[in-house]
Amino acid sequence: MRYFLNIVLVFIFLIFLNCGDSFIDDMLKSNDTDAPYVIDASSVPNSLSAKYPKNSKLLYYFSEEMYADNIKKKGISLLNSNNTAIDIIVDYASKSSGSFALVTPSVTLADGTYTLNILEEARDLSGNKLNPIYKISFQTSDNDMEKPIIVSRTPMPNSMVPINNRKIIIQFNEVLDPFYSKPELKLASSSDSINGVIDVVDDSYIFTYERDLTINEIYTVTLMGTVQDLAGNSDNLIESYPVYTFTASESDAIPPKLTGEPSVEVTSTEVYIKYSTDEYATSNIRYGKSTANNAYPIPEDQTSDEMEHYIALSGLTSSTTYKYKIIAKDLSGNEFTSSEYSFKTLDAGTTPTTPENKWDAMKWDQGKWQ
Repeated sequence: MRYFLNIVLVFIFLIFLNCGDSFIDDMLKSNDTDAPYVIDASSVPNSLSAKYPKNSKLLYYFSEEMYADNIKKKGISLLNSNNTAIDIIVDYASKSSGSFALVTPSVTLADGTYTLNILEEARDLSGNKLNPIYKISFQTSDNDMEKPIIVSRTPMPNSMVPINNRKIIIQFNEVLDPFYSKPELKLASSSDSINGVIDVVDDSYIFTYERDLTINEIYTVTLMGTVQDLAGNSDNLIESYPVYTFTASESDAIPPKLTGEPSVEVTSTEVYIKYSTDEYATSNIRYGKSTANNAYPIPEDQTSDEMEHYIALSGLTSSTTYKYKIIAKDLSGNEFTSSEYSFKTLDAGTTPTTPENKWDAMKWDQGKWQ
């Protein structure tokens, strides 16, 4: 009997050994009961899009990793104004920059109104259905024939940069194609070269380098590779943008802070919170009914560094007061925790006076709709 048990134990061990971390990860994910949702603020076209170029692909970000087959085969549909389905090709990827689906119509869209639906057949790795179902209507506009251009660089050229700063952010004037953009970046001084990882996040390249800078060194930033927008317009970075430099200075020990009070929009079961920080920072919310002690992982688009932050909390209890704190971390790793704020959800069945559409908090500014 003991011999038989030993054989069984060895067999189980071999299963774990062969499956590795992915098996354990799947076991852990089976405890996930949170419904995934579309991050409207990062997606295009979205609730803020009046018109959209008819030659552009459509890009949608999710709050967590999804089952690729479900997304590709039956999770997304595109209809014209006659409710006729448009043939589409759906590509899906999950990277450190987020989980996203790229929707390519099989033909260039005509002038008119179209509706994109992301259905509950779109599920996360634990099988949770998309909630709410995402539906967005948009009108097409003229073809986009302009290549993307850089609108800001952080750190700025010729600036003094704390040695513990760990990121370079190159922002463009439009959302980039995360599949076909091939960015490269070189960071070096006369005596130092620093490696790192570069991600395409919404309208930006974010280069995260692996260690601190050397104080008083002058570093040169060289952009290489290609950038491409959703209409297929591309540019060779090294040909269009000259190198630029910055100087490494003393460490930054000053945490970010909020610029003004947060704005909130509530329904009976959800709240949308908007706030700003005085510098680029990652951010999340801690909240609870009695104390602000529940960690809430923010959407993937906000795990990148922003100055304008939008967070949605769902699954709340109606007619209930919640307390929350905001936590933000800057490019140098300095962390800020706000004082405690509160909001109260509406009574069950109450219709909010503002549109009930996840991420419409983008339009909410100090209590007024823009």
